[in-house]
Amino acid sequence: MTYLHFIGKEYYSISKFIKEAKLFGVSRRVNLLMLKKFEFGDKIYLFQWDKTSSILFGYFIFEKILGLDTEII
Repeated sequence: MTYLHFIGKEYYSISKFIKEAKLFGVSRRVNLLMLKKFEFGDKIYLFQWDKTSSILFGYFIFEKILGLDTEII
């Protein structure tokens, strides 16, 4: 499955997001209902809104789950 994820300008510029992702990887908070839909290997495309359109600037692949009890996983 493929997903779209928007990165807000108030939090990151595209260049800042890419720089941080290269250093630390991408980590995003997701609610459990959405998490149930994900499968390892899914692509998540990254966009940022630019006044009149959306800019696709990258993607990451869903590889692991952090911060949950193993019973939930």
